[in-house]
Amino acid sequence: MSLINPFQVTENDNTFDFSDPNLPKKRVFPFVSVTPTHTGVLHSIAVYWSISMPQGVELSMSPWQQDHQWRDHWLPCVQILSDPININKGEVVNIQLVNDEFTLWTVIENNINFSPHSPPLCSCGVHMSFSRGRLRMINDKERNERINQSLGELLVGKSTVLCVGDGSFLPLFCANYKSVKKIFSVESNHHSFSTMEQIISCSSLSDSISLLSVDPNDITPTHLIGHSIDVLLAEPFFVSMTLPWHSLYFWYVRTALDPLLSTDCAITPGSAHLMGIAVKFENLHLLKHSLGKVEEFYLTPYDDA
Repeated sequence: MSLINPFQVTENDNTFDFSDPNLPKKRVFPFVSVTPTHTGVLHSIAVYWSISMPQGVELSMSPWQQDHQWRDHWLPCVQILSDPININKGEVVNIQLVNDEFTLWTVIENNINFSPHSPPLCSCGVHMSFSRGRLRMINDKERNERINQSLGELLVGKSTVLCVGDGSFLPLFCANYKSVKKIFSVESNHHSFSTMEQIISCSSLSDSISLLSVDPNDITPTHLIGHSIDVLLAEPFFVSMTLPWHSLYFWYVRTALDPLLSTDCAITPGSAHLMGIAVKFENLHLLKHSLGKVEEFYLTPYDDA
């Protein structure tokens, strides 16, 4: 829910003139006074921009923009407040924009948790471990409900579970089922291991969930303390994933773990479909540089067109 109507956070329309060679690396803009339209708790501030490009091309990241081209390339930024703020309808809030060479952030007047001198940095580890897309995935209520529904059917009569992936909440879901006595979770990424270790400890689940800081291909019976795996689970998600088919890495992991699985081990996911679709790009032809070879695909016919 939006508590404040959209407002311009800078003093003029040409705030970021990229043609200016003397553009300062850091700027602190004046406070802008805004009046909330609703009473509520302010959890985050979304910042979007509009840009003018050559040949009359205007692009905007506004949530209300009808034409969503370039949304896979440029996105609005969202600053999540470490401490939510209570605001009241009609009571003025002063907000300031700051940018340095790498970051853009907002400052709320008279709030000690915001400083124009340094950007808000992650102190919990979560935001270093997970991308924004991953955080959204983890917090997707509908997705989590479907996962729990599937686990309720899958874990009947199963006692030992092995979860594979980076920053996966599957072990936490599995811990809710009484039949499950032991859960092993492979966290080969250092940052996600540290984050999940804190979450599991705060949830008082350290006895039932064991984190393994090891590559899935290197797991031995010693890591599993003699347990035979009844269920092998994955979303699958790995921090190294950048392309759709990278999730097929789970196929190789499952093969490597085969000697550790019980004869009636349930494996999820059990199959995958790699799909492709022909796409027409409306703007890609405006590139002035030949594409050559991209991801092992030769695009010389496109270059020659």
